[in-house]
Amino acid sequence: MVFNLLRDELRQAIKDCGYSEPTDVQRSAIPKILDGFNVAMQARTGSGKTAAYLLPTMNMMRGGLTETLIVSPTRELALQITSQFKSFNKYIGFTGAVVYGGVGYAEQVKALRDASLVVATPGRLLDLANRSVVDLGNVKYLIIDEVDRMLDMGFINDINTISSLASDRRQTHAATATLPMSVRDAINKILVNPFIIRMGVHQYELPMVEQLVYITDGSWRSKYALARGMVMGSK
Repeated sequence: MVFNLLRDELRQAIKDCGYSEPTDVQRSAIPKILDGFNVAMQARTGSGKTAAYLLPTMNMMRGGLTETLIVSPTRELALQITSQFKSFNKYIGFTGAVVYGGVGYAEQVKALRDASLVVATPGRLLDLANRSVVDLGNVKYLIIDEVDRMLDMGFINDINTISSLASDRRQTHAATATLPMSVRDAINKILVNPFIIRMGVHQYELPMVEQLVYITDGSWRSKYALARGMVMGSK
């Protein structure tokens, strides 16, 4: 089982969370990330993508300043990722910080001073980087979560800027629920030779719907005949 590839502290935290078996995306992604690949994973919401990149990344971390950066499109998702990090961090003790807009700077600046893992929304992160509060050149592990939503929300230029500021000698991963060509192109600009994992992707054709217009003379006889014909035709 792929969880056995992880350090003891993480395995115990996983057990405490009540997880006994990895999901399909975790089973595919964790070994590849541990082997040093840049991984792009597509899977539906709720499939375990966050743990799929978080667990192996935490397994490789050594606790350096801003060693890991996870970029999220929204405050809500950033807080969810941070909550999962805290659960897995129970027996390791890495320092972490979450930064997002709409609130004051003071607490976030303080948290960034010794944070090994940072979860951030793009705008606030670049704001803090421009203020020299955070040095993205330290980043060894860069994860872009919900790439499709980043694209929809107009953050892709910010993501490209963040990627350019991070260390060239980094491992980069991306997670997305959908993978249209626009998202694939965005991923290829950020990840070098990505290993792509696609889970639960089915191609199907929507059923054809026939639309008909019936014209009557307005009399009750014609309306009755039309209604009767429609009922008989549906059988």
